[in-house]
Amino acid sequence: MNYNHLVILGCGSIGGALLKIGREDLSDFKKVTVIDKEKRELPGSGNLRFVSGDLKEPETLKTVLNGAPGSVSLIVNLTEGLDNLAIRRLVSEHRAAYLDSGAGIINAFPKESRLSRLMPYNRTPVQSDYPQWTCWGINPGLVELEARRMLREFDHPEDCYAIGVFEHDQLFGQTRSGRTAVGWSPNGLVNEISQTPTFEIVDGRTVEHRQNKAKNVRVAWDGQTIAGRKVAHEEVWNFGLFLKAWSAFFVYALCPEVMEIINKPARTAISNLGVPTDGDTITGKEQILVQVRNLNRRNEKCLAWEEEHGKTWRRYGVNAVQLQTCRGIQLAVRLLQHTRLGRLTGNFCASSLPLKKPDWEEIDTITRQLNINWRSAEESGPSIIAK
Repeated sequence: MNYNHLVILGCGSIGGALLKIGREDLSDFKKVTVIDKEKRELPGSGNLRFVSGDLKEPETLKTVLNGAPGSVSLIVNLTEGLDNLAIRRLVSEHRAAYLDSGAGIINAFPKESRLSRLMPYNRTPVQSDYPQWTCWGINPGLVELEARRMLREFDHPEDCYAIGVFEHDQLFGQTRSGRTAVGWSPNGLVNEISQTPTFEIVDGRTVEHRQNKAKNVRVAWDGQTIAGRKVAHEEVWNFGLFLKAWSAFFVYALCPEVMEIINKPARTAISNLGVPTDGDTITGKEQILVQVRNLNRRNEKCLAWEEEHGKTWRRYGVNAVQLQTCRGIQLAVRLLQHTRLGRLTGNFCASSLPLKKPDWEEIDTITRQLNINWRSAEESGPSIIAK
């Protein structure tokens, strides 16, 4: 074990889900501390403790780390709306590694949502004696590993490649409060789709659209035409910088009821959406697909991972979006805890992490353990038919 103290920042829709489905990973640490602003009920376990505190106040995390003398800690930041760079700098002052699942915000400009500003800020190097990994979940995160895997399989690495990520979340249901169900934070979802301009890689250059919302597109997928949005997403920025993609984009589609609500003013949309909790009934399929196309030779590789919301809910008590995101976090935690990568200092994302053949074998083993079920999908791969 590389670390004996796990600190989870945030116990919301993703942090709470991780506590439900990641108990095997929690047991790999002598002590687990969960920090959240609101009091949370934790699963019964001797190594878990809860600390109530506002993570926007640096003293909250400092007190926890200073209160664990002799410990080497792994900080997993799952809190929405934090300046992740500020947290990374604080963590670097302690005997601690760092992991998060998204870009976060810029404290000096909290309403800044443009990916062209957030990602360079997020990727600011921080000197640390321990690794710092950013943007690990399903997307960003796992989709980047799979894109890298497919790129390695092509015979002509010097050719130009397009990398596309498609997500079709068909989650359908209502919460007990009467809100339309979504798989993760309504605030984050609405901000991502209706308040953030599209960001993509076009002809080897970054392109950020002027309109402050994601661009409408139509996609042919599984024999149907789907209305979606071309959304700014961390993995697109990573594909352009680290994988040198000639083209890269992320297309996001949700069930028609949710798409209609998201078209309303932000405050109204957020108030009409909610994450399901115990006792709610949900149905529908969550599909994530990564497509890598060789633009010179007109061939492609495609991998998809599908989960049923209802089946996942009944088995784990979480929805499929939460499950897939947590699986990416669990993979990263296991790599940090049990492999040489957890001792490799530097600032890395899934696109930039230096991986050797044994590392890929470790990733394959953990992927099987976590039932991360990517399948070949060249025949059913989606395509954008209208912009």
